[in-house]
Amino acid sequence: MNRFIVLHIIIVFFSQAPAFTQSTIEVFTGIHYPANVSQDIGNSLLEQYWKPSLDAGVRLNVHVTRSINLTPSVFYNHYLFNKYYHVGEFSDTERVFVASSGESSNVFRMMVELRVIDQSDSFAKPYFDIGGGYVSEHMGTIHGRMEYLRYIIYSKDLKPSHVKYFAYTMGCGGIVTFSTDFIMDFSIKYYSNTTNRSYCLFYLGIGYKL
Repeated sequence: MNRFIVLHIIIVFFSQAPAFTQSTIEVFTGIHYPANVSQDIGNSLLEQYWKPSLDAGVRLNVHVTRSINLTPSVFYNHYLFNKYYHVGEFSDTERVFVASSGESSNVFRMMVELRVIDQSDSFAKPYFDIGGGYVSEHMGTIHGRMEYLRYIIYSKDLKPSHVKYFAYTMGCGGIVTFSTDFIMDFSIKYYSNTTNRSYCLFYLGIGYKL
């Protein structure tokens, strides 16, 4: 019901806005670096142990007004496994799990955002985003061993569960124009499902205008 109300408001907003003056499609590749902002480690495994991520995506820029764009986007992130080291509970600190290797994680983000941006022909254009969308996280398996007082007890695989959720996002960044075809985009964005999932993504990417 809430999503229907939001969709209705968006439709009414754009029906009252001026005609779209210009639309551009941009293809991106770059690097996302995640930062954990939640105290719930169990729901923040991705930011804790997989970083950075290589990405590829497509973004549509629809110019709504002189300073506002509507920007639907689809991004695929391939997160590289970093490390995992887990110490037992307070009463059992001699027991640790040490990762020997780990599989990569894959994340899909389908977002729609309103962007306030300088539409002039300046070399650098700052912007502010707010929006939401759907996120699907498929985390890789961690291969490792359980140790007690540095002696190996047994080998074990950790398989985090896949997570899918609707997320709200807000952030800021800037676009640097290299030429009529190529741009550089850098930003920091906060993502949250308002319950148990929240994190920040630092981004640096190169885009090509189709």
